[in-house]
Amino acid sequence: MRLASSLILLLSFQFVNAQETAPPKVQKSEAKELTVQPMSSAAPMLDRPGDERMSWNYTGDFDVPPSHPSCQELSGDPRKACNAQQVLTEIRSRLKAVPPTTKPVESVRIKVDFDVNQFGDVKQINVDYAGDKGLANQIIVALYGLPKFIPATKEGARAMGHCSFEYAPSLLFGEPGE
Repeated sequence: MRLASSLILLLSFQFVNAQETAPPKVQKSEAKELTVQPMSSAAPMLDRPGDERMSWNYTGDFDVPPSHPSCQELSGDPRKACNAQQVLTEIRSRLKAVPPTTKPVESVRIKVDFDVNQFGDVKQINVDYAGDKGLANQIIVALYGLPKFIPATKEGARAMGHCSFEYAPSLLFGEPGE
């Protein structure tokens, strides 16, 4: 017992001595300018009237993404933006829903996604909108009227592609010219 208490006393003394070191010195360096660059995975955003937005993303193993027939002559980001606008136009023309009586929160988005197979058929339509399940179902019904798309291509051969679009709810009920 006496040995144990001596050992504890010795360790306590060493611990106290170990903490009596000089505080570290802080050296200030010259301020560096920070730059912000968008992540490569960030989807491009298209400004809409009234500061509304829509975004798009395409995934799959292809060189050229699928396209709405009205956008087939375009390439790159203009083609993707055209597709997003055409899908929105198609939804708006077929949507048989009444605009919500209360304005949705600005950050809320309606996510629409579907596959376009190698024949240009729109498959696996999904709509995610937390604000109103009934409206989401009506948007799915409206999307069944989409025309046959131009399929994605990989090295000149037809390929399957996945399209995702996000829309502010107010875009669905705006005036057709907006």
